[in-house]
Amino acid sequence: MMEWYDQYSVHIGQMDRQHRKILKILNRIYYLEAEDSRSLEQIFAGLEAYIHRHFTDEEELMRHHSYPGYEEQKQEHERFIDEICSYRTEFIKGKTPVMINMFNSIWDWFSRHILVQDKRYEPYLQARGCR
Repeated sequence: MMEWYDQYSVHIGQMDRQHRKILKILNRIYYLEAEDSRSLEQIFAGLEAYIHRHFTDEEELMRHHSYPGYEEQKQEHERFIDEICSYRTEFIKGKTPVMINMFNSIWDWFSRHILVQDKRYEPYLQARGCR
């Protein structure tokens, strides 16, 4: 199970709310029984859609404020979306070990991306009035 800690906060309300929602979706997957493939597929689809939405919102915020790290951030977002799509495809094909790989990968992304990449935009965007 993944938990929200204050250290993940980028102190921009919309982004923090979306990061928390991603964790909630991941925890729904964590708690489902492996046999409940229909529910898992729906949650995977929801996770993918919500991550797309979050990245779109985050990138729009960065573009609007001319954040200098925008391109790097966008490329990392694209890599992560590709990874999520790959995990979903493997799951649909019935490859069960994907769950462990998925959680390890998402946790690595979440901690690294938010604690490193997103924390870089925090002071820049806050200086421009984003809260």
